[in-house]
Amino acid sequence: MFVRVHLSEYPVKIFYHYYQMYVADGIFQRYDYGEEGNLLLYGDKESTPYPLENIKVPVYIVYGANNNLDCPDAIEKLYNLLPKNLTAHGKLMVEGFNHLD
Repeated sequence: MFVRVHLSEYPVKIFYHYYQMYVADGIFQRYDYGEEGNLLLYGDKESTPYPLENIKVPVYIVYGANNNLDCPDAIEKLYNLLPKNLTAHGKLMVEGFNHLD
């Protein structure tokens, strides 16, 4: 069963996180809760990049060809940041889909 997600139902926090990463020059980083929140949650005053080098499970990136939120360059950048020693490591572009499908 497929459920269509409408933009109005999407949490604002997700879009703000995209904005935070955009102004951070596309660094794939954790949500920035401000100095106090970051210190409490992450043990650091700054919002730090996700520790992708700690991923130990196979990863396969599936993304839509009509994605309005991420461009192919961003997908490629994330793909290249993933550890290369994972057993299944690849990406698949799906025609006709976007980020909200």
